[in-house]
Amino acid sequence: MSVGSKKSQTLHARTRPRATPAQKIFPQILGFFCCVGLPVFMTVLAPVSIVRLTRQNDRVIADLSTHALYAIPYRHMVIEDVVEVDDRFHEGELVRDHDGNGRRDHYSESEAFLVVHGRDNAAEVPVSPINIRGARDKARAFLKAPGEQSLRIAVVANWKFGVVFPLLLSPLLVLYLVGLSMAVWRFVTRLLRPTKGPKKQD
Repeated sequence: MSVGSKKSQTLHARTRPRATPAQKIFPQILGFFCCVGLPVFMTVLAPVSIVRLTRQNDRVIADLSTHALYAIPYRHMVIEDVVEVDDRFHEGELVRDHDGNGRRDHYSESEAFLVVHGRDNAAEVPVSPINIRGARDKARAFLKAPGEQSLRIAVVANWKFGVVFPLLLSPLLVLYLVGLSMAVWRFVTRLLRPTKGPKKQD
């Protein structure tokens, strides 16, 4: 290869157009949505909830908290003087979809709720239909047992969307957080690195 062709390749490599700010930020937005936004959205759609029943002065107080990503609380409610715990069930319905390939029928997901009644208000906690009876029976047994001081029940609204799918996506979340931490560390070390002054000429 001649010297002229090498120079032309070097010049071509140096004059390649730089990526625009939009081209740089789009992969970041896409990565954030796939690695962080999607697991958070799924665990908000089918959250994990914690029901705490505490007996104080012959009264039962219910502390209800709903969590995203299993540990980040984003909804909280307290029911004073609980008098009853019930359940509510909504069976999945037949949904008919029409598209260019014909009609497709499927059933929507069934839903269940643990209903905590106080003297002045009430609240519902989403629970998977396969676990609703067990959660309800535990809460009712606590109300009927004056010697019990506290009860903690962890429930999930939907095992498929609230646990299985987010767990499959969790390695992407971990990789994104590791990459973000490394990028922040490089940025901080670059800022703290001492700048070299101009060389003294002899």
